[in-house]
Amino acid sequence: RLHSIRSVLESDRIALVKVDLPPLGVAVLVRQLRQLSICDFSPGVVASAARLLSHYIYAGALLNSVARLDRVPVSLKSHAKSWVPGSQFAVLAGPEPQLVKVGPAAEPLAGPDFGTHLLVAKGNLQSAWVQETLAPAW
Repeated sequence: RLHSIRSVLESDRIALVKVDLPPLGVAVLVRQLRQLSICDFSPGVVASAARLLSHYIYAGALLNSVARLDRVPVSLKSHAKSWVPGSQFAVLAGPEPQLVKVGPAAEPLAGPDFGTHLLVAKGNLQSAWVQETLAPAW
């Protein structure tokens, strides 16, 4: 496949880089690598940066069901709680998988120990938990 893409785009400056991130995390990583490529770094430096930067990306979501999570271990108790109408869960897929039930007595997700930017994409769930609880804690 790589040879086909290189021949179609007529460029040898294309490489496959394997990272262990969920799709949202890959999108953030691609955005960061695009910024590095503008600085005229060589392709090898950009590819090496992908591996390093992937350790600093915290990717998660606010969900109302924990069914079909493949990157985060889910207990039977959490599965049962997700059947309750109106329940919400905060899920962090990387770098360390975490799952907490959102509520007033909920323990916060472990955030980064360094300065960061929080990117939020609006979804179907109506909740101010991300802006009111998660953002100040991080």
